[in-house]
Order: sequence, then C-alpha cells, then structure tokens
Amino acid sequence: MSSIVAMSCVSAALTGVPIAAATPGPAPQKLCTITYPTPDNFAITASTDVFVQPSGSGAFTLTARTDAKSLLPYDQRFHVTWSNLDTGKNGQAETSAKVHGPDNVLTIPNVTTKPGRIPLVLGISNHGSAKNYTNGDCNVEYKAQ
Repeated sequence: MSSIVAMSCVSAALTGVPIAAATPGPAPQKLCTITYPTPDNFAITASTDVFVQPSGSGAFTLTARTDAKSLLPYDQRFHVTWSNLDTGKNGQAETSAKVHGPDNVLTIPNVTTKPGRIPLVLGISNHGSAKNYTNGDCNVEYKAQ
C-alpha cells in the first residue's frame, strides 16, 4: 500500500499538479503616464508609465517603466513626494539609473504612508550630455490600504 501512495506523490509531482500554491498579490495599478522631451534631442518625446502595487499596512511599491526613445543612455531620476490626508504624515523618496531604449524600470520599494488618502507628486528628471535637462511629473491621489 505504501508503494501506491509513493507512486501517487511522484505522479502528482511529474504532472505538475500543485500540492500547495501561494496566493498571488494584487496586480500593479497604472497611476499615470509622464511625457517629456529626451535630453539630447528635444524634438523626440519619451514617456514613463508609473504603476503602484500595494504591499499592505499602508505601504506600496512604485514602478516607473520608461521608453527612453534614445540609443544614447542618459541619467534618469524617478521621485515621489507624498502626504497622508488622514494622518498628516508626509515624505519623499527617489531612485535613479541610466536609461536608453524602450525597456527601463526604476522602482521605489516600500513607500510606507500608513492607510489613508495619499496625494502623490510623481516626477521624472533626465540629464543628458553637457547641460541638457528635461523633466515631467503627474499628480494623482492613491488610497493606501
């Protein structure tokens, strides 16, 4: 009898039948799209889509997905300023990286605001060669859980 039970476990493992599965977290929510000229060619418009993914207890992760529209890399800073209208708490955070081409991701993890209504000012700042700078931002309100 024990060989039958062992065969059943091996069969389940080989067929890909999950024995226990983790529950996936909530899907990221798109907050806005920020557009701006590329810093080395102002005639070309680049864009960044900003997403939020809750991580519980009034915390969340912000992700910026940039199509830099440039073969030449440039420096990009992704920043957020926030306030909690329900608690009075406020703060800011940022990250930066070199970007080029269509697939760039910058992430600001674990923004901890506590639950409440959270106005966000999301910004992208770019620095190209020499003294070329461009930027863009968006303002949205997010409900932190």
